Amino acid sequence: MNKIKGFLGLMFVGALVALGLGIGVGIYAYGSTHRVNRGEDAYVMHRSLFSQREFFEQAYVKAIPVREFAGVPRGGIVNHHLLSLRTIVDILHQFHTDKPVTVVVLSPDHFFAGKGRITTTFYDWKTPYGILSADAETITIIARTGMAVIDPVPFDHEHGVSGIVPLIKKELPQARIIPIIFKDTLSIDQAREFARAVAPLLPDDAIVIASLDFSHNAPSSVAETRDKVSKKVVQEFDYAHIMDVSVDSRPALAVVLQLLDEYGARRFELFENTNSAKLIGKDIPDATSYITGVFVVE
Repeated sequence: MNKIKGFLGLMFVGALVALGLGIGVGIYAYGSTHRVNRGEDAYVMHRSLFSQREFFEQAYVKAIPVREFAGVPRGGIVNHHLLSLRTIVDILHQFHTDKPVTVVVLSPDHFFAGKGRITTTFYDWKTPYGILSADAETITIIARTGMAVIDPVPFDHEHGVSGIVPLIKKELPQARIIPIIFKDTLSIDQAREFARAVAPLLPDDAIVIASLDFSHNAPSSVAETRDKVSKKVVQEFDYAHIMDVSVDSRPALAVVLQLLDEYGARRFELFENTNSAKLIGKDIPDATSYITGVFVVE
């Protein structure tokens, strides 16, 4: 019996690792769009990657409390590798509010599925905590610049967004979302240009969250070495060396830095730097690392 329990436990951990690493594209079918009836109207809505509250509630067992900052938090970096839900909660919990706010989520276009190099969607999201509404008005304004394309299709399987929207809804229940995904064909200069153009278009209360995983496909020791470079670039807003960062979207990293630079949130408070190998207690050869923290306006 103990052997069976141990085997099932290993299977569960393995499934989470596979999910976070993007193994098995079929897993992401849960995050597809579906038609919802509201009164006499029918419309399309995205779904979060998981629909069970229990899956997300487990992250709160060891979550840290809201920190006191010498300044105002304006944005942050979270992971989307769901093996580590707690590190996502730790950051989003810092922005907890019942007030209506807009949350901009920046993510890789993992499957290169968008019609443009920069893609967004104005559909709402069905999550286990309720409907997370899109800021359709601002999304339309952004699209009119010609720099981003509205295309809901890639969001059907984009776990960089669908994996974290339930926690956004839980922590910011009145929030509206602007999800934006980026292809790696976007240069750093183009990403920064986009951020400078978008900054004045966003609501004054906008919170900017970059959904990023850092080092991939390397053991823990290599991930730690890579992360030293990555943390330095983030903390120093070192645009010239973003291409040296081991992360799943350098354009998204450039955009979050430039947007928060525009808002004067130039101090990065590092919360945690860990990786999947450390979390499962085994030095696997294909670990994924996380660098999470909050950008503060002093």
